[in-house]
Amino acid sequence: MIRSDCHVHTSFSADSSTPMEEQIRAAIRAGIRILTFTEHEDLDFPYSNTPREEWGSPFLIDIPSYRIEYERLKKKYEGQIELLLGCELGLAQDRPDLRNPIEHFPEEAPFDFVIGSTHAARRQDPYFTSYFDMGIDRGVTDYFVQSLRNVQQFSCFDSYGHLDYVLRYAWKALTEEERQTFQKSGESFGLYYYEKNRNVVDEILKTLAEKDKALEVNTQGLSRGYPETNPCAAIVRRFREFGGQKITVGTDAHTPDLVGTNLDAAEKVLLDAGFHEITIFSGRVSRQILLNTEAH
Repeated sequence: MIRSDCHVHTSFSADSSTPMEEQIRAAIRAGIRILTFTEHEDLDFPYSNTPREEWGSPFLIDIPSYRIEYERLKKKYEGQIELLLGCELGLAQDRPDLRNPIEHFPEEAPFDFVIGSTHAARRQDPYFTSYFDMGIDRGVTDYFVQSLRNVQQFSCFDSYGHLDYVLRYAWKALTEEERQTFQKSGESFGLYYYEKNRNVVDEILKTLAEKDKALEVNTQGLSRGYPETNPCAAIVRRFREFGGQKITVGTDAHTPDLVGTNLDAAEKVLLDAGFHEITIFSGRVSRQILLNTEAH
């Protein structure tokens, strides 16, 4: 059973109000042994479709305060749980003015782990339904194309986060009838859109494998009504076929109730794809943890 959660947010991220200590306590209750905080740093926020009332605090980490609280709690909970300092860095190849600041941001703190994520395409965020005004198929394709450009441009991250993140919100943009049709058919929504964008997604996976980057399996969607992990099982399997060796797993929890959730689903995806280890990063150096294969 997976006992590490390597994608967790706290009040040091603009979209969470949860104190760091509450996430730690939730992790201990859930039996988590390794917890990595990955606060948001999105230099390109707000996006062109972000409603003004949603601008709020910028998605920037207050690094001094973050480190002070992390070190305090690491000492307090020593022996109960291993805590690691990380960040989730928004990649934005389409902002030439930000390429250098993004690439060098991880040098600003002694991070253990850096997730690289695509949170916008054509400078719009799929989180807002307006992103799909030109159609779901177009929105998904544009997102994958931007993701490919991002992984080709940047090398500053350790693991690529929620590769088909756009599908969480594409799923919500469907009508209820369309969602029910998918569910009744037993067809994978992730696989459907992977097949429609195979050439681009395969290039993303090849690039990650060639750069020796990890691929994240993210379970947040399973707690929010999306029926699969991000990315879907077919993409994880394809990553292995291209020689990808490193997998990180995280819940993307912004609240205590999500810490450590659905890790069993992630484990099944990994075992079915032929992976028998997950990767943890400490000091930006990877180490492998064996999955328990005896029960499968």
